Amino acid sequence: MLADLGAAMIDRHIHEMRDIEAAKRRMKDGAYGVWADCGADIGLARLKAYPTARRCIECQGAHEKQFAQAGHPSL
Repeated sequence: MLADLGAAMIDRHIHEMRDIEAAKRRMKDGAYGVWADCGADIGLARLKAYPTARRCIECQGAHEKQFAQAGHPSL
């Protein structure tokens, strides 16, 4: 169980690092601050709370439904 917990923590850290790198690329490309799917501007409060956000709540929900994998529970 401890090994699984450790692996999950490492996986989460890797995912966070990838999100940060993607946000840095969007800054470089001039696309930071704009939702990836719908193209609307990201509010400053949202960026302060979650600087690596890529999708608004509606687009994220649609993305999760589209790419949901059967047999893989999510929390």
